[in-house]
Amino acid sequence: MLDPVPHRLDEGCEQELLIPARPLRERVAIGALRLTAVAAATFYVTWNVGWLAFGHVPPSILRRLAGLPVPTTGMTRGLLAAWHGAWPDAFLWNPLAVPIAGLCLASAIVVVRACLCRERPALPAVLARAWAVVLVAAWIV
Repeated sequence: MLDPVPHRLDEGCEQELLIPARPLRERVAIGALRLTAVAAATFYVTWNVGWLAFGHVPPSILRRLAGLPVPTTGMTRGLLAAWHGAWPDAFLWNPLAVPIAGLCLASAIVVVRACLCRERPALPAVLARAWAVVLVAAWIV
């Protein structure tokens, strides 16, 4: 099945292009993904607002619900300590705070560049491997 989609070719000239409609299975999967994202965001906001309403700092959801350590705990304090030149303190707060922040910056640059060039945003293999190594190391450390 083809859905007509209006498209402007030139100034003041509109033409309908026929673009294949997505299969039902794909539309259902995309809808389920969107619903899951909205539910997760709602849960996250409710969790934090609930704790803050009672005057408490919200604990990590992952730590509270699954008992798993959170690899980014102490990152903000670690980065602030590194910013002020207190490298031993930064390492004590989170030894991988600086590498994770560097990977965040590199990933953001890659994604923004791809979007500006109208390309599909995708991390290069070397960056994806670096993320895997750093996150596994963060869970071990």
